Amino acid sequence: MKPEKQKGDFKELGKIDKENLDLEFTKFTADYSYYSYQFSIIYTEELKAKARLERIEFLLYKKYRKELGKADKKFTEKLIESNIRTDSNYMLAEEEWLKCRERLVYYSNLLKVLDKKKDMLISLGAQMRAELSAKLTISEKKIENGN
Repeated sequence: MKPEKQKGDFKELGKIDKENLDLEFTKFTADYSYYSYQFSIIYTEELKAKARLERIEFLLYKKYRKELGKADKKFTEKLIESNIRTDSNYMLAEEEWLKCRERLVYYSNLLKVLDKKKDMLISLGAQMRAELSAKLTISEKKIENGN
């Protein structure tokens, strides 16, 4: 399964509407679930792409070692490595893996933004409860004093 196209906007995702914290808590849960799921998909894709790259590298190593060995010429590991890195199959697999890595970093950063937003929401919620508690205490004292 492929994750959706990158659509997260870091700035927009990190915004908090202080006047509507109930909605923000609900929206946060949905956003975090969504981007965590997207991250897990791309993480799996990145692992698969890396495995394909390593397999291609192994097969090309065997191929070039065999070819160079038949030529009865001296060769070094660097020559084999150079042949592998310039092989079109390797380059395509590496490009695919790098694209997956880029998307993985992108979703990882989105989750970091959401983690910061979570911390801010918790802080704002605690602040709001403290203010409400202080208002209730003042109201109770007014009632006791008969005001």
